[in-house]
Amino acid sequence: MFYFYSMKNSFVLKFSTLALIAVTFFGCEADHITISAIKVNKITILEYPMLTSGTPWDDPFLGSATGPDIYWTIVGPDNYTGSYFADCSGQALEYNTTNNGGLPVFLNSPNSTYTLYIYDKDGLDGSDLGSGDDLLAAVTVDPYTAGDDGVITYEYADGDMKAQIEFTYLFE
Repeated sequence: MFYFYSMKNSFVLKFSTLALIAVTFFGCEADHITISAIKVNKITILEYPMLTSGTPWDDPFLGSATGPDIYWTIVGPDNYTGSYFADCSGQALEYNTTNNGGLPVFLNSPNSTYTLYIYDKDGLDGSDLGSGDDLLAAVTVDPYTAGDDGVITYEYADGDMKAQIEFTYLFE
């Protein structure tokens, strides 16, 4: 009986030692994974202002009173500008990787705050020639929430603007 008891203790000691080695070198790997960047897959502008001070964004005096020609920028530690814009009539706008929406872009400071701006591109239809592009709206974007992983969509709203942004989290 004593011999069996000693064998049992020896087995427990060996198993405990192996388990400790495994946890030390392999088992806690997930605790050391950190986010390295965030890929922006899609930006959907759900709501935006159609008028500025009661008049259309594009010059109504030339007979071309149209909705805004919207494009986006993301400003923060990394700055990006989308190259796609469209004459808008209040519909939701989707910028993605397949419609020449300037995506994907990679936010290389994932724990930082960014701002998504939308602008009216001037001078496209003969109106507002010589003027700078008009800021329509902006939302503050904090793209990373600890504990999230994979692909996630957040919705942001501020004043006249509501947007959804789809992110993919990239880990080291």
